[in-house]
Amino acid sequence: MRKDRVPRAPTIYDVARVAEVSHQTVSRYLSGVSPLRPASRERVERAIQELGYRPSLTARALARGESRTVVALTGELLEVGTVQLVEGVRRAARAAGYVLDVMTYDASDPDELARTLTSIRPDVAGVLAIADTDQLREAVDRQSPDLLVTVTEDAPGANTVEAHLAIARHLIDLGHDRVTYVAGPRDWRSARTRLRAFEQAATGLAGDRLFAAGWSAAAGYEAARLLTDPTAVVCANDQIALGVTRALAERGLDVPADVSVVGYDDMPESAYFSPPLTTVRQDFALHGAHAFRRVLDRLEPDVPREPLPAVEDHLIVRGSTAARRA
Repeated sequence: MRKDRVPRAPTIYDVARVAEVSHQTVSRYLSGVSPLRPASRERVERAIQELGYRPSLTARALARGESRTVVALTGELLEVGTVQLVEGVRRAARAAGYVLDVMTYDASDPDELARTLTSIRPDVAGVLAIADTDQLREAVDRQSPDLLVTVTEDAPGANTVEAHLAIARHLIDLGHDRVTYVAGPRDWRSARTRLRAFEQAATGLAGDRLFAAGWSAAAGYEAARLLTDPTAVVCANDQIALGVTRALAERGLDVPADVSVVGYDDMPESAYFSPPLTTVRQDFALHGAHAFRRVLDRLEPDVPREPLPAVEDHLIVRGSTAARRA
């Protein structure tokens, strides 16, 4: 059975055809760069009304020499959370009439970040720095005075603390009292933020506080070598949790019978870990919308906008956590 096609939005060429003028004439009308003869203007306006044509904000801005491009600057897209956040930013940018240009750099090479910042065209509308590392902050402050740069904020707000409170309550209810926290890399502000949130939430829970060398499963696996007899391990993201789970299994420890494991992010594969991972679900689309809103508020400070919904992360309980073995 043939599906009905979604009607195609009219284009500048459709307007030109109905108005019986060239598409260059329609473009001149939309840009307002040069006046048209009254008869041509009337035909174009009548065609626009008849077709219900809505000019692209991006195309109109380009015609006027205004940039509608925002650069998302991030390290290599290896972590699931970063990829999903960038996609959330892209959707928000598109809805606001902007084009998102993603630029990546090798975070292990300090010179490459400097080169990448230098290569950004000065005529872009703005830059959203997504990988919030100390290195990136320093490079932005030092090298990009001519660019409007907004760095994603991961302040230890109520939502982050509430999510970690939910984790702590869940583990306490299961009888756990020695809980190790494996944070992300030490030079990431988001890693330090989540660690602080856990320490606020888990007052009285003993256990090690470790920093992984990265956000990957391999980094979690290496960090797990330093674990000292915890009853539960809380990880800064799901990929770290995957590496920790593998390392525990190699030490002859069963998850969750011997050690419970909790992640953060709820990446799509987390429900299919063995065992399925207890984790905190993030709304990355909404996180991305909030990140782009900070850029938009700087680009268009006088435009009134409806407030965005508050970000609320939720604990998803699965099979990787269980009552502490007596």
